[in-house]
Amino acid sequence: MTTISDLEQTQRGIEELVGMALEAATTLEELVDCAKAAASLGGRDLLERVAERLHIEVTRATASSGAWAAELTYSKVDAWQQTGHQARLLAEAWGHVGPTLLAAPASARPNPRSPAATP
Repeated sequence: MTTISDLEQTQRGIEELVGMALEAATTLEELVDCAKAAASLGGRDLLERVAERLHIEVTRATASSGAWAAELTYSKVDAWQQTGHQARLLAEAWGHVGPTLLAAPASARPNPRSPAATP
């Protein structure tokens, strides 16, 4: 019979695997898969790691938005393949982790001004 301890150990192992997959993810499709897995597990630390990675990807995407505007001038099909597809995947990944993190009570969120939050 499987004990609660066995189940908890299994969950920790899966969370570790998802964390490794997140670090290894090189495409937005892989990031969406990691977001889905993190949401399935529900661990706040893992959700926050996915959200941090999403922040990096969104920052990269918005930094190149001028190139998207220029591309749209030349070809709407190419613009969709780049911009629209990327936006859809980022939104899909955020939909798996963002609402859970935003819904957390304020007491569960770290205060960036508190001494404990600074390294």
